[in-house]
Amino acid sequence: MAERPGSQIRDPIGSEGVLGDRHGGLLGGMTSGSPLRVVVHFHAPTSIPQEIESYNFAAQKPETLKVEGRHDSFPLPRAVPMVEAMVAICLVDLIARNGQLPSQFNK
Repeated sequence: MAERPGSQIRDPIGSEGVLGDRHGGLLGGMTSGSPLRVVVHFHAPTSIPQEIESYNFAAQKPETLKVEGRHDSFPLPRAVPMVEAMVAICLVDLIARNGQLPSQFNK
């Protein structure tokens, strides 16, 4: 949405609330009461067996590296629970920072 003009991402508001889903449940950084929608992107693994130019700072000279084997973590099998947990942590942190936690949690 960051690459689109505002006219393409705004949603009309009616008596039932927001009439669209392009804002992802947020308006001006505040939730609208609509379901919160989060879009996440992961980049491809970068440790591939293909040569790449690098620099050896100890030897102070350029060198070519070739990675053997896989060294990237692959989050896809855990992506959904990982992202859900991080969103929950961030939302609770935001609520706590604004002093809006119910009294039974302020111990």
